[in-house]
Amino acid sequence: MDSKAKGVKGEQSETGSVRTIEDFVMSIVKNLKDLEYQSLLDVHETLQKMKHSMKSKHELNYWKVLQCLGELSVDRFVRTLVLNEKASCKCHTYSNLYCLVQLFVQMQVNVAVIKRQLAYKRQLIPVFFKALRQKEDPALSRESLIGMYRLLIVGRSELVEIYMDNKLLMDFQAQIKSRSATIGTYPLQAIFYCSELMHTMAIHGTPKTRRIIKNSPALRVVKDYCKKLKKELDITNLELPDMYRILDNYEFVNDIVTDECVAEELAMNWKPKEKLKEELLEDDFEYIAKDMIFCSSPACRKQFVDGMEHFRYCGACRLSRYCSEACQKDHWRKSHKTSCLQNPQEELL
Repeated sequence: MDSKAKGVKGEQSETGSVRTIEDFVMSIVKNLKDLEYQSLLDVHETLQKMKHSMKSKHELNYWKVLQCLGELSVDRFVRTLVLNEKASCKCHTYSNLYCLVQLFVQMQVNVAVIKRQLAYKRQLIPVFFKALRQKEDPALSRESLIGMYRLLIVGRSELVEIYMDNKLLMDFQAQIKSRSATIGTYPLQAIFYCSELMHTMAIHGTPKTRRIIKNSPALRVVKDYCKKLKKELDITNLELPDMYRILDNYEFVNDIVTDECVAEELAMNWKPKEKLKEELLEDDFEYIAKDMIFCSSPACRKQFVDGMEHFRYCGACRLSRYCSEACQKDHWRKSHKTSCLQNPQEELL
């Protein structure tokens, strides 16, 4: 399969040749190292255009770029996020953080990358709480909720404990109250992720956690908001998907916190890969219904399709994947030997 990143605006290098997926991703890594925030915003815009392109080759290149970006830069992204406050002037701290969080969340499209992010959870989670609690930009709070939920899909009970220790339920209460005056796409999306996080925390939390959720002001605020949504549905024609998902989540949380067996069964049947796929479908990723996984060898880039054997992972980084042993050996020899992230390097932080 052609590995040229033609979907990346068809950009050409100074020599006139079309840039490859790797060229484009390495330019993003350079922007991260140099803290070129405007260039990173441009990257986000480019990726959005690729994702929503009517041309299938651009859509496929979108997924290839995200996979390659995760393979080559997840540690760098974490490091840049954690050090952003020190690296930014005070007046641009949150605008820079929003730029980074947007791209960070876009990378959360496969379990392997999220597992890698979770290797730095002790350093990373405080950054997300700071993004959630700032008052300057509601969009940054919303993006942080999405990122925290995708981390929870994979981190499960261990992350529930961290979220509870950081009093995330109080944040749900504050977020819902601040957005409840307006029923629109963005406020609904933020409130939906509050309810989704609470729902998942109830599933994977301890019995004590479920009791706390059951008696929390956050759940009462959700209940009041659901009453408001039902009235809106009765008197208007406004029907947005998140309205129904919030209502469903409230009912699910009620079931979970009142019946221990329900929680245990849901936790036992929880499959991070399938839950992430559901989450991405809800986030308008139409084609995630298929497995958007590609051979990491630039000379191949074959897409995984039903009926194939599972792609093998690199044993060192557990990020790069290959359709065959030949592709794995070829990629190792040509570039992966020097670019492999191997074990998480916490000293980077």
